[in-house]
Amino acid sequence: MHKGIVSNNLFAYCDNNPVNKIDSKGNSALVIGAVNWWNPIGWVIGAIAAVVVVYTCVEIGIKAGKAISQIAKSKRTKIPSKLKKGDKVKTPTSHSSEFTKNKGGTFTHKKTGWKFGKSKDGHYGGDYWHAAPKNAKTGDYYNIGPKGNILG
Repeated sequence: MHKGIVSNNLFAYCDNNPVNKIDSKGNSALVIGAVNWWNPIGWVIGAIAAVVVVYTCVEIGIKAGKAISQIAKSKRTKIPSKLKKGDKVKTPTSHSSEFTKNKGGTFTHKKTGWKFGKSKDGHYGGDYWHAAPKNAKTGDYYNIGPKGNILG
C-alpha cells in the first residue's frame, strides 16, 4: 500500500492552520487577519479593541455634552439701553425710523447693530421678533413680542 499523500502533513505549509494562515511561497506562514477568533489571543485582542472603541465613543459623547451644556448656560448679551424704551424693546414695527431694512426681510438697528427678524412659527401665539446682537453666538438672542415685551 502506498502511503504517499495520506501519510504526509498537508497543512505544514501554514503551521497546521489553513483557515487563518497562508504561505504562498513556502517560506513562512503569515496570519491572514489581525484577529484570529479561534485562538484565545484573538479574543483578548478583540476585547481590547472593543474597550478602546467604546471608551472613544463615550469620551466624544462627554465632550459633546459639555459643549451643549455650555451653550445652554451661556449668558446672553444684555439688550442695550439705546434699544429700549422704558421696559419695552424697540422693534422695526414700533420705531421704523431707527431701523434699516436688509435683504431677506431682516432689519438692523442703526445705533446698536442688533438684527431683528420676523418669526411666524406661533410659539407665542402669533408673530414676534427674533432680536440678536451684531456678533451673536448660538443661543444669544431674544424673542420680542409685537408690543416690545421680552418673551424669552
